[in-house]
Amino acid sequence: MKATAIIYDLKNFKGKEKTYLIREVYGYQDTSNHGKYKYNRQGKLTPYIKEKWGKNVIIINQKNLTKTKKILDTHKIPYQTRNIELKT
Repeated sequence: MKATAIIYDLKNFKGKEKTYLIREVYGYQDTSNHGKYKYNRQGKLTPYIKEKWGKNVIIINQKNLTKTKKILDTHKIPYQTRNIELKT
């Protein structure tokens, strides 16, 4: 499968701004009642992410590349792309 690795960098964002950005774009796990219930909250990129490698690398299908770039550009997140091929 042809895919794209997106390497993003959040070092220019600080504190609350960084937390808010990560939650909005990549999603997070929400807990309630002292950890009794867990909810996966989706971010804007969650439907497009095939895999996540480490802290700053996500893998997406090449057909979703323009949508993903648009979301990253609107939030002013610097990134680099690399074309790769995943074997299943």
